[in-house]
Amino acid sequence: NMKTKQVIIVSGGNFSDPNNYVRVGSYNPVNKVYTAFDSVRAKSTRSVLIDGKYAYVTADTLMLKYDIDNYTRVAIDTTSGLNTPGGYLAQYGNYILATRGFGTKGNYLTAYNKSDLKQAFNIAGIADQASGIVVVGDTAYVGVAGAYNKDSGSIAVINLKTMQFKREIMLDSMGAQINRIFTDGTNIYTVNTKRNIITTYNITTGSLHHHSYSTSQYGNGNGVEFNRNKIYTDFSFLGIGAFDVTTNNTSSSMAIDYNKIPGFNTFSNYISGAALDTLNQQFYITATNFVNTGETYVFNMNGDILDTFNVGVSSEAIAMDYRSTVSISNPQNQLINISAYPNPAKNTLTISTKGLNNASVQIIDLGGKTVLFQNLETAVQTFNIQQLPAGMYIFNLKSDEGFGVKKFIKQ
Repeated sequence: NMKTKQVIIVSGGNFSDPNNYVRVGSYNPVNKVYTAFDSVRAKSTRSVLIDGKYAYVTADTLMLKYDIDNYTRVAIDTTSGLNTPGGYLAQYGNYILATRGFGTKGNYLTAYNKSDLKQAFNIAGIADQASGIVVVGDTAYVGVAGAYNKDSGSIAVINLKTMQFKREIMLDSMGAQINRIFTDGTNIYTVNTKRNIITTYNITTGSLHHHSYSTSQYGNGNGVEFNRNKIYTDFSFLGIGAFDVTTNNTSSSMAIDYNKIPGFNTFSNYISGAALDTLNQQFYITATNFVNTGETYVFNMNGDILDTFNVGVSSEAIAMDYRSTVSISNPQNQLINISAYPNPAKNTLTISTKGLNNASVQIIDLGGKTVLFQNLETAVQTFNIQQLPAGMYIFNLKSDEGFGVKKFIKQ
């Protein structure tokens, strides 16, 4: 089958130890080797985003850029004021967008030039501390979480052509403590942790719907990933839950059971980060005591541990590098010839295959986000990609007969 090129993992370090800083490293899923390649004099981390050969990292008040082919730091901004619960990242054209949280006053969203990380725009108008962010076309949707004890939330809408605040979508108490935001290009999904609510906002109609994604026994769940019509959420005391956006129901059992992690308990070994490799359908979950230990566990979708490796204290930020994948011989998985055209594509992308059963299509961006998932109904099928931001994407097809992977450019 196909293997992701590498996984970038950022550890936040021990906040009370002046000599234990943020650490940035790479895990090779083929040879199963983790290598740390930089240490940053900062405490805590929030997010890492991969765009081509570069990784962008928020670490405390810093924004950093790395070349992840030769593992060198190429740019840093020390004036960002990025803090939790802000510091989430998205990309738009030549800009990296970063939300701002605690300790920030006024501008809760900043656009950086990708090339040198110079601040290009500080976008005013967002009412309070920001959290998750997604981009659909020329519009950014930003979660407005506010302070930890705030009892309401909203979505700020930003016009990225003008880099200006456009309006605010009020979610009231159902939107309290927005953590992450996801999109399928048609809907915006917010994970609101205070009351365990997932809000669906339809971009075209403006309709809002709120759905509970947990019972009280699960506790509060942070958003992990949106993949194949499911929003995966991290319930720190139990495991990874799955909310199906087509049925608006949460699975009755955990997709990943944290009790399988050796020594896991709620008092001395905590879950600090979780991410999903959408190409290989594997979870990367980090556990730490926030003092001197930090391990990453690789799970398959059956909940089995495939690998374990040390990554340092408080590993919170994880991202997949999907640029080029490595083929591993497996007689049960055959490579299928598929064609995708036009390439580059502007409004539509047509996929042509032959005689496949139970085929599904997944399009992911280079940051690892699933932007489209759909069952393949006919041998030739056309997909509307007009809402996707310009850039390179990976088209992943799976069927009973095997799999196929293609890259295409959205103009």
